[in-house]
Amino acid sequence: MDNSFVAWFFGAVVLSWAMGAYNRLVRLRAKGLLAFSDLEQILGQQMTLISTNFLEDALVIDDAPEDWHHLLASVRAVSTALKIAHAQPLNKAATSGLKDGIEGIGLYWRQLVDLPPDLAGSFLPPSFQLQWEQLAFQVDRARTEFNQSVVNYNVAKDQFPANLLAKIFGFKSAQPV
Repeated sequence: MDNSFVAWFFGAVVLSWAMGAYNRLVRLRAKGLLAFSDLEQILGQQMTLISTNFLEDALVIDDAPEDWHHLLASVRAVSTALKIAHAQPLNKAATSGLKDGIEGIGLYWRQLVDLPPDLAGSFLPPSFQLQWEQLAFQVDRARTEFNQSVVNYNVAKDQFPANLLAKIFGFKSAQPV
């Protein structure tokens, strides 16, 4: 058998493998970007719900619970983090503040819901609580989907020999939120 045939055959196999591995990395990265887009849209709806119902009134609510002001600060932090992460959703530095902001929103929301009602009733209207809970469920689902796609992408990027292509083409690890 001719050595040039073996070399060409080996070269074709390596090229075919490299194209498949590269396409897999690109496909997983695109899936992560799409999952972030869904998460970003639902978080935007949640931010809109707060801003249209309460954010403008927050400055005039003198007797608002401290958790309410913390919730508003977390909402602002998530809005800012979303603007930063929008350009590069799989960049660790860009999404670092998003995780803390989302967790802060959840924490302060639960604390507000658990407050005992005063003479005027509950601080949060029941209809608002229902809308919030529906959006929170959607955020959790979208966040889980994004995090799973990030894990799948990172695992594929770190596997040998695809990690060689990842280094060559500049694929960076992503961070779950």
